[in-house]
Amino acid sequence: MSGRFRHLARHTLVYGAGSVLQRFVGFLLIPFYTQYLSPADYGVLALAGLLSSASQQIQLLGMPSALTRSVLLTARDDDERRAAIGSAGWAILVQSLVQAVLLALLAVPIAALVFGDRDEARWVWLIACGTPAYAIETFRNTLFRIREESGRYASVTLIAFTLNVGLNIFLVAGAGWGAFGVLAGQVLASLIMATLFLPWLVRALYSVPRPGLLRDMFGYALPLVPAGLCQWMLDLIDRYILRIYRPLDEVGLYSLGYRFGMVLLLFTMAFRIAWPQVVFTQARGDEEEAKRFFARALTYYAVVMGFLGLGLATLGGDLLRLSTPDVFHAAAGIIPLVALAYALQGSAIILEAGIDVRRRTGYIPLLTALAAGINVVLNLLLVPRLGMYGAAWASTLSFLVIPVGFYLVGRRIYPIAFEWLRVAMAAGAAAVLFAAAALVPGREGWGSMATRAAIILLYPVALWWLPFLSPGERALMLRWTRRGQGGAPA
Repeated sequence: MSGRFRHLARHTLVYGAGSVLQRFVGFLLIPFYTQYLSPADYGVLALAGLLSSASQQIQLLGMPSALTRSVLLTARDDDERRAAIGSAGWAILVQSLVQAVLLALLAVPIAALVFGDRDEARWVWLIACGTPAYAIETFRNTLFRIREESGRYASVTLIAFTLNVGLNIFLVAGAGWGAFGVLAGQVLASLIMATLFLPWLVRALYSVPRPGLLRDMFGYALPLVPAGLCQWMLDLIDRYILRIYRPLDEVGLYSLGYRFGMVLLLFTMAFRIAWPQVVFTQARGDEEEAKRFFARALTYYAVVMGFLGLGLATLGGDLLRLSTPDVFHAAAGIIPLVALAYALQGSAIILEAGIDVRRRTGYIPLLTALAAGINVVLNLLLVPRLGMYGAAWASTLSFLVIPVGFYLVGRRIYPIAFEWLRVAMAAGAAAVLFAAAALVPGREGWGSMATRAAIILLYPVALWWLPFLSPGERALMLRWTRRGQGGAPA
């Protein structure tokens, strides 16, 4: 089991490296962007991101997940694996081209619906141009993950990111495109990378699509499409509702605060990328061993997320205030809520393991739709009264619905004995230390920031003194400590 955890950790770190670097440099660029963009500009960008994300959820038809399952779990030989790759690739490419045309034709009414202004159709046209490029990039990255080519994945991600940053700086500052230049840089970078990938794509599409194979893949994938749209509603619909009830400036502040809070999403995204390959590989072996692995994975997730979430919730506001002008500082208050929301959301992928193994994916859209509906209702109730704080609370509460639902369903179809007491200790230690850090006086001084940082570092100490570690884990930690001090392993 330890070997699988090392394997999962290694690929999670590599898959996350590009995203971490992207977010890190993105943070470095926030002082630059806030010199050229206003809170209202950030609000428009948030609405454009809402539309772009919805388009991406629809265009893929759940095919990346279906392709991963077909190649790793159901394909019997290399011929079937090649056929699965070709069939999924053609489906993704054709759908993206059709969707790009529809977006371009309907740009004006879509702009009126999303932005409240028909003259903002240029944003929709830009998203339409990037739709096929995004599909090609997703197909490429899916194949990298299936083949566990995490090094190539990270390298390509780094190149694309560097290109994106350069284009953003040029278009925002040099060309004076403002907020439009941010999205234009992303689309141009995707188009360039997709063009470079075309020869590789052509080779992957040599296989003629097989109707029987496509039916099987769509049978698995199509239930994931409404689930993806509901997940989109969970993640982004709050911006749209906030735009209805509050000024665009507040939408921008909320979007910026959310961007800081979404740092936690870096880990969960990387973990989500690496996890499906591990689930299907583990499911091929002994069932009881697989269940023990999934249970322990949730415990370790709680530890990592407890530490990262504590750090972000405690120091995220300080980082925002240090890196932005005063007009943006009001966004700092929502960062802890967003961090909690994404910590809850990330746990769902582990609690979903039984549903994936038993191929009961029909539960996924149902539970996600329930969470999305609760999210919309909570936003409609809380946003008019509390503004962006109401939106943050709505996200946090609704994000809890999916992991709870997955657990309850999983108990019936694939029962796993999760280590709930240890999970509670990991979460409880983080909550107590966050409360202690919140009592530190002063929000601006370096001394108070250093004190809060020291409190964060008490998290592993708290877990050591609590009855959290098993005897084997405690012995392993002692060996690592001695090795780090230069002593001989015990």
